[in-house]
Amino acid sequence: MKNTQSQTGPKKIFGMIFLFAAILLTLALIGQIPALFKSFSDLIRLFSGETGSYEKGEIVGSAIYWAVHIFLSILLWIIGRKWSKKIVAK
Repeated sequence: MKNTQSQTGPKKIFGMIFLFAAILLTLALIGQIPALFKSFSDLIRLFSGETGSYEKGEIVGSAIYWAVHIFLSILLWIIGRKWSKKIVAK
């Protein structure tokens, strides 16, 4: 019979912190869905040639922000779940 123990130490604590940060980032993403869709539509408008240099910089910066936001949220969910679950003793 396998014995399950809960993992103690800094890895489990960081897992919980990462999960908390992931929840906050996900709630921020859900709350800003209209801004996210506007950023995607602006990114499409970028290739139409109707934008000036200032607008292009603003659009690219916004797209980079959203890419990092989504990537970081997913990464924190994965690492947080992995580090905070119970381990199985052999």
